[in-house]
Amino acid sequence: MAAAVSRETATNSFWSAFDAMDTPPIDPKAPLVIRGREFPPAGELQQHMFASCTMVEKLAKKYFESPPSFVIDLGCGNGANSLPMHLSGAKVHGIDSSILQIAPYALATYPPEARKDMLTLTAGDITTMPSYGKDADLVLAVDVLPYIQPSTMKSTMEKIHAALKDGGLLIGTLFIDLDGTPQREMLEGLGAHFYSGGATFVTAFLSNAGFEPKAIEERDEGGYRFEAVKLTA
Repeated sequence: MAAAVSRETATNSFWSAFDAMDTPPIDPKAPLVIRGREFPPAGELQQHMFASCTMVEKLAKKYFESPPSFVIDLGCGNGANSLPMHLSGAKVHGIDSSILQIAPYALATYPPEARKDMLTLTAGDITTMPSYGKDADLVLAVDVLPYIQPSTMKSTMEKIHAALKDGGLLIGTLFIDLDGTPQREMLEGLGAHFYSGGATFVTAFLSNAGFEPKAIEERDEGGYRFEAVKLTA
């Protein structure tokens, strides 16, 4: 009993520290200024960056040919990571904050009438929607968690946990331990968050969210990728 209480106390302490993290306000209509150079407004740049992203996540790619039965893709964009799984036979539910991002995903399915029951796409904010679905074999959260306010991270991870079946997988990324480079300044200007502690932090993050890491790797473009298994009480 004491061990359980200690575990609960440690978890509460972890998320309390998360909630207390500073989050500078982002004005999506204000020009982004990096080292004296002015760029278009943050909201405009963010939409362009997300719409043009076709980068495939390494840990997701291994599931393209033999995908899990049901995949939920958070921040699905144009489907770079879940469209190949869908076309290989997986049922996919994609969620993105903007219909402008998921429209190319819908257009990429051909013929659309043949697979309507196998692909659903929703435009919505994952931090405010009550749930993402249930009984998923795999949840993808690639380059989406860094853009979530720390104060809503715990509730977001709880919804991810609830969306997965027992033993289900989570593949995601976090931005961690980049120095003050223009790349970091640009991403922070677009609303991204960076955390300290390297792979140790990623392990603690997953553990306190109810997951056991299967793989944690540094990414060439910065931060970490991870694959984790849902733990049950």
